[in-house]
This record gives sequence, C-alpha cells and structure tokens, in this order.
Amino acid sequence: MPTPNDLSGDGQMAISDLLLGLSGVLLIVLAVASTRVQTLAVEAGTRLQDRADETESLTASVVASARAAVIAGPRDLRLIPATGTAVTVAQGALSRDTLAPWLARLQDVPLLIVLPGGDETAFLTEPLLAAGGVDRIDRLRLTADCVAPQIIGPEVRCASAP
Repeated sequence: MPTPNDLSGDGQMAISDLLLGLSGVLLIVLAVASTRVQTLAVEAGTRLQDRADETESLTASVVASARAAVIAGPRDLRLIPATGTAVTVAQGALSRDTLAPWLARLQDVPLLIVLPGGDETAFLTEPLLAAGGVDRIDRLRLTADCVAPQIIGPEVRCASAP
C-alpha cells in the first residue's frame, strides 16, 4: 500500500499543471480585456471631442444671438458675454473671482445652458451667480437628443439626430 509520501510527487505535479493552465487562461483573458478597454477609451475620447465640437457650435449660436450665456459642461463652464470673447473656466476653478469679469459686463438676464453631464457644474455655478448679483437666470437643459441647438432670439431650436 502506498504511503502519502509516495503520492506527493504526483499530487504536486497535478497542482503545478493546474496552476500553469490557469495562468495561461488568465493571460488570454487579460489580453482580450485590455483590447476592449483600449477600444472603450478611444470611443470615450471620440465622444468627448464630439461634445467639445457641439459646445463650440453652441457658443457660436449664443454669440450670434447677442445674449449673455453660461454653458455648464461636465468638466467646465463657458462664460459667453453678450459682446466679447467667451472664456472657459474649469469646474475646479469656479469662484466669485473667476466669474467677476463676466458679471461686470452682464446687462440682462443670462441664459444658463446645461449640457448632458453638466448638472454638477450648473449646481456649483448658480450660487456664485446669485452672490454676484444676478437676480434671475433663464435655464435650458439639453438632452443627448439635441445635436445642434440654435438660439434665435428668445427661442432655442434643436435639430435632433437622424
């Protein structure tokens, strides 16, 4: 009858074979997952660039309407005076001081445009505007369906995705 010491070599070989096989499977899974993560990162970067292009288009529409506006995006705030150059402020840099030059040129009721994902930036901005003396804000929340919003006077027209 074999003793446990006689089988220990075969048992160790079986365990090492099992671990080697699992390591191979794990490497294959990691290779597939890293490719998928890289694809997702590229897609996210493309979406961010598309969103930046939409913000530029929206800025041009606001400037053409000659109305002061604030565009709240996911990571930043764009301050657009009725006349002059638009300024972008990072969400982390929002303060009364960063809004002061824009508020000094403000003559009418500003339009706060909240892009998809810009809720937190808008939430942080509204008290700063109120502290700067803004009594009233017109708000416009854009959905992902609104591809190319155009501001024409008091109206906002939205071209939907095809």
